Amino acid sequence: MKAYISQLLQDIETTIVNRWRRHPPHFWRHGLFDPWLILPEAISEEEAERLRRGAMETEDILNPEASASIDEMEKWLDGEPGEPTMFGHFGFEPEAFPPENQLSDEELKALVPAICRLWAAFNFSFVIPEKAPARIIYPLLLGRMGEPAMVMKFGCTGIEFCDYEPERCPFGWEYCNCRHY
Repeated sequence: MKAYISQLLQDIETTIVNRWRRHPPHFWRHGLFDPWLILPEAISEEEAERLRRGAMETEDILNPEASASIDEMEKWLDGEPGEPTMFGHFGFEPEAFPPENQLSDEELKALVPAICRLWAAFNFSFVIPEKAPARIIYPLLLGRMGEPAMVMKFGCTGIEFCDYEPERCPFGWEYCNCRHY
C-alpha cells in the first residue's frame, strides 16, 4: 500500500501543479490567506510571479473578473444541473482513494493535507478543525468529493462540513470549532 499511496500523492501533486499553471488559485492571485495554498515545489518563485502577473494583466486588460464572477455566482445559485463531482473536476476516480480502514495513520496524515491543497488549488474554501485526526477528516473529504460541485475561476466555492450544532458535528464534540463560540 505504501508504494500506491506514494504514487497517489505524486498524482495529486501533479494535478495541483497543472491547475496552478492553468488557473492560479483565486485567493493566491489576490494575496488573500488560505492555509492550504502552498506554492507547489515544482513552481519556482519566478514562475509564480509570472503566473500572478499574467493572471492580473489579463484581468486588467479584459476586466472579465467582475462579470465572470457574477456569471459564476448565478450558475452556482441556479444549481446548474449535471455539474461534475469534485472527483471529476480533479481527474480522479473515487476508487483511487482507499477506504480509511485500509490506511495507516501515517498514510492518512500525508493524504489529508494533499487533498486539502488539491481543493484549494481548485478554489474550494473550507474549514476543518486543526486538531481533528486525519482518520476523521479523510472520509469527510472523500464523501464531499463524490457530490456535484462547481469550480470557480473568479472566486471560491465555500464548503461547510459542520452545521454549527456541536452535538451533531461530523468532527466530533471534542474537535468541533463552533462549540467555542
